[in-house]
Amino acid sequence: MEYRVFSGKIALRLDVGDEILKAVKEVCEKENIKLASVAGLGAVSKAVVGLYRVSEQEYVRNVFEQDMELVSLIGNISQKVLTANLRSMEDAGLLTRKVYAEV
Repeated sequence: MEYRVFSGKIALRLDVGDEILKAVKEVCEKENIKLASVAGLGAVSKAVVGLYRVSEQEYVRNVFEQDMELVSLIGNISQKVLTANLRSMEDAGLLTRKVYAEV
């Protein structure tokens, strides 16, 4: 992962194998970003597409594992939503979390 700040905007480039949400969270923490909008494009080999079924009040996830072009990635960031997304990814086995003791 590599990123640069240009006039209040951040350009982020991910390496093969990088998790999008994990990388965005890392940049948000480093740059102390609490609220933002995101736009992106690129290619992925695995994608988790989720939707919320209002009638059933539950999230449904579909996993696609193949080389794909990501023609549009848009969204918003808030600390609460980012944390919730990372926790749900952890619950789905898509990432693991390490807790480090702070002194």
